[in-house]
Amino acid sequence: MRRIVNVLLAAIVTSAVVAFPTVAAVADDETANHYYLALGDSIAAGEQFFVPGQPFYSPTGYVPLVHATLSATDTKLNLKNVSCGGESTESMINGSQLPSVGSSCGPPEFYQDHYPHKTQLDEAVSFLHAHKEKADLVTITIGANDLGPCIGTGDLACFVGLLQRMAANLDQILDGLQAAAPGVRIVGMTYHNAYACLLPFDPGRAAFAQQVVLLLNATLLSVYGAHGVAVADVAGAFNVADLDASAQAAAEWTWFCDPDHFGNPHPNDAGYEVIADAFLDVITS
Repeated sequence: MRRIVNVLLAAIVTSAVVAFPTVAAVADDETANHYYLALGDSIAAGEQFFVPGQPFYSPTGYVPLVHATLSATDTKLNLKNVSCGGESTESMINGSQLPSVGSSCGPPEFYQDHYPHKTQLDEAVSFLHAHKEKADLVTITIGANDLGPCIGTGDLACFVGLLQRMAANLDQILDGLQAAAPGVRIVGMTYHNAYACLLPFDPGRAAFAQQVVLLLNATLLSVYGAHGVAVADVAGAFNVADLDASAQAAAEWTWFCDPDHFGNPHPNDAGYEVIADAFLDVITS
């Protein structure tokens, strides 16, 4: 049973912001007792990506849904979302000016204008230092975009090499966050497999994507586990381990096989609600 009810969704929609909502989904309130800091890529940013009738950064992404649920009983929980569509572990650390590291955050000017501390990680660390006694929760969704250079190659070894680099980067990211705010609760997540919905049309591609996503999630679990970070089981919610069930979940909860938005891997509203519930299962346990 979904925790996200219509009245909460309505409240989120009326508080939506324009331009770069991932930088400040809710304005800072220095009188608030504590903070929820959200980090990551387009999934954390709430992207639906050029879907008619939907804002680019959806106010029904998992981050605002999680915040709405928690703040319904904790009105002094303030949200700071510095997520960025297209972010990888490399660009989170070094910025998108790195060669071959794409990011819809744009060129270095984005970081100068919207990340005063230059990169998402620096922004997060600065925020945690400034609110060390008030930062209660950090969620992070990162890693999938690191695999971009190998997409389309069909070479599993290529992905394995990128995952090794991603793991080292994520280790550095978590070190930085935990050093900035020792004891802060961090919750990561595993990924769904949007490509699974191709199973009826291109079973080979769907099966290969499943292999890659399983390797990605295993790597994430290993690094998060080494840091004592809890993980939202998004992969389990989307049945990633069962290709048939995963295909159905991807068809229902992502845009990937929608005839009008084919190839868009982002969750739809229902998919973001599933992800929010996976986080809440961990956060409220």
